[in-house]
Amino acid sequence: MIISHSKKFIFIKTNKTASTSLQVFLSQFLDKDKDIISKGLEEDNKKIYELSRIKNKDWAVKSKKNFLERIIFFKPKIKYFNHDTSIKDIINFYDQNTISNYHKITIVRNPFEQIISSINWHNYFRTKYVNKNEVPVSKLIGNYSKKFFQIEKEKLLYKGEIFMDQIIKYENLENDINKFLKIKKFKSKIDIKNLQYKTKIPKKIHSLNKEQKKIIFNQAEFFFSNFYPNMNPL
Repeated sequence: MIISHSKKFIFIKTNKTASTSLQVFLSQFLDKDKDIISKGLEEDNKKIYELSRIKNKDWAVKSKKNFLERIIFFKPKIKYFNHDTSIKDIINFYDQNTISNYHKITIVRNPFEQIISSINWHNYFRTKYVNKNEVPVSKLIGNYSKKFFQIEKEKLLYKGEIFMDQIIKYENLENDINKFLKIKKFKSKIDIKNLQYKTKIPKKIHSLNKEQKKIIFNQAEFFFSNFYPNMNPL
């Protein structure tokens, strides 16, 4: 997640969509004293620090007190912005008027490929970090996948509506990024192709069967209808 007060844009990070690469890429345009970026993995942060010089930052953001709050000594609100921060979280903290002219972007991916990537990560994390057995795909295509897409959906909504100015597609990443650069009149010093990290996570799951696709098609209906309307589970 990025909130750039200096360049007037907001990036909402999604899961398993190359959003980490995109966050690193966008960090080249940030002001280390004014802008906010969610803290990530150490390897990612090294590149972010190099590009943005945002380092050793206090990740807790304090709101500016209004006149009434200053008079009666209210403490400012404090917010920790993380990778799953939604646009609603940001609006509720800053208020809608403050960010009304910020260019709000996010990235989406074919839900079938997105959930496969998420399942592979889920099982890798369980075995490597918490010493637990892998969960069969048949069990993850259910409550896990339903919750996954609900969280991803809520990141983009404010008052039930998509509150984004630009939706970048994973499948069209380079072209969509170039559109963003033109809109903001940014000149990039790096090529995003050089930042698309090759995951070290074993890809044990490569596809879904027809029944699993039907379930995902229903659970991710929001993404299919809004961003992938021509995709059919069969």
